[in-house]
Amino acid sequence: MSTPHAERAAAGAPDDASLAAEDRASLRRRRALDFRATPSWPNLRLVADAARRHEGETSSDPCRRRPPVFAPPRGFYAVYAKRWLDLALVLLAAPIAAPLVALLAAWVRLDPRSGRAPAFYGQPRVGRGGRRFTCWKIRTMAPDAEAELDRLLASDPASAAEWERRQKLERDPRVIPAGRLLRRSSLDELPQLWNILAGDMSLVGPRPFTPSQRRMHALPELYESLRPGLTGYWQIGPRGEGGDFALRAVEDARYWRELSLAVDLKVILRTAAIVLKGDGR
Repeated sequence: MSTPHAERAAAGAPDDASLAAEDRASLRRRRALDFRATPSWPNLRLVADAARRHEGETSSDPCRRRPPVFAPPRGFYAVYAKRWLDLALVLLAAPIAAPLVALLAAWVRLDPRSGRAPAFYGQPRVGRGGRRFTCWKIRTMAPDAEAELDRLLASDPASAAEWERRQKLERDPRVIPAGRLLRRSSLDELPQLWNILAGDMSLVGPRPFTPSQRRMHALPELYESLRPGLTGYWQIGPRGEGGDFALRAVEDARYWRELSLAVDLKVILRTAAIVLKGDGR
């Protein structure tokens, strides 16, 4: 009589010993690949095409294809000129941006719901090479925002589902009155010009994610191959249209593939138009 172990071996399924031999990175990548192979993952072909381009794979079965390894983009613009463009535009904007940030910070401090909390809010984010840095914003939420979010998600299933899907809430009760306008105009993100000057971020790139959000990313290596951006395809597209968080990796993979001076200038101009119209979210 055959044992269950033998039956699994005969069927070609991995046994417990072989699974235990896989390292954590392999398991993580297998789980990410399984997630990308599910019907819920939108536009899988775009991500798979990027993987084949990089690794030269031709298999049509996504379950047999290795997860893509997104190497840092090459070329003169990606390696050198992109950084020069960041520095030039930030320094040009500084005489206007610096006084504006100071005025907005003072306005936030005057908001009754701000309490004695500082006007600037720093949050750990994951950048190029997996290095963590502090991403700065003007505070738009009440001082006890994290605890308030935990209470809301525990008591409101609809809000919990929206947060899991989008990592944000359309009607977020934590946002202070002054913060609503700052968010609509995206002016709360102006302090990230300092992150760009310091080399943590770029004007255009994939949006940096928090360490706790890493579990939601099927392509973490993509985000470690580029400097994260103040704006990008995701910010001017699906995010502003209320798109699911899952679309983020698809849009960022498209940027990784199409990165160029023309693309960056187009994204910057589109972002400026969104800010002027107050269409940010």
